Amino acid sequence: MFLGLMAKRLPPLNPLRAFEATARHASLTKAAAELNVTHGAISHQIKALEQSLGVKLFERTGQRVKLTPHGAELLPAVSTAFDGIAAATPAHDPAGQRRHAFGVLRAGAALALDDAATGQLHGAISRHQADADPLQRRQGHSRA
Repeated sequence: MFLGLMAKRLPPLNPLRAFEATARHASLTKAAAELNVTHGAISHQIKALEQSLGVKLFERTGQRVKLTPHGAELLPAVSTAFDGIAAATPAHDPAGQRRHAFGVLRAGAALALDDAATGQLHGAISRHQADADPLQRRQGHSRA
């Protein structure tokens, strides 16, 4: 029904992301947590998408949401598009991985910081930033 209209005029990406995450979780709160935004931001994005398309995408029942027939029609196309984007993204990154952070993290600690604690710190950083440079230890004085 409205999918032909979308080929001519695409809605903004953020409302589509909010729609897809909300449909997958059947919850605005869980979608907000996944996308790292507030519940209100998800609600606003979905309302904007519904206004843009001129149809209701969800029925709200308490804290849960359920797709309307229009939402159920739209979801497979949006999910497939996001899957395609995700699959294509690493192919265009010269390093073969996405980079999320830039710069240097400097942390100060007492000289008594042992190798085990340093290893735990490096492991925690590596889990969140796989391409982080190895931890470099330097002795010095605080500028504080």
